[in-house]
Amino acid sequence: MLSNDAALPETFYSKQSILSGLHPALTIIDCSTVAPATSQRLAEELKAHYVDFLDAPVSGSPILPNCSMISCRRGRLWRAIGAATAAVRF
Repeated sequence: MLSNDAALPETFYSKQSILSGLHPALTIIDCSTVAPATSQRLAEELKAHYVDFLDAPVSGSPILPNCSMISCRRGRLWRAIGAATAAVRF
């Protein structure tokens, strides 16, 4: 999980990055909090390498002692997943 768009270049594009170790038939699941356009751009790049991409951001918070948010106190998270139909197998 990356916290913002600025964290992506190092993780995906540096010399020892995720993209440097790609091979066909992999599936990348990205749980980062990034702009939709960033996820779409990454999905297109991975598609060119025959790699499936699931955009699966997380919302909510873990249990924190001084948190006033209900979801935070209860330790509830939710996930939304966006992907090409062929990338999702149940």
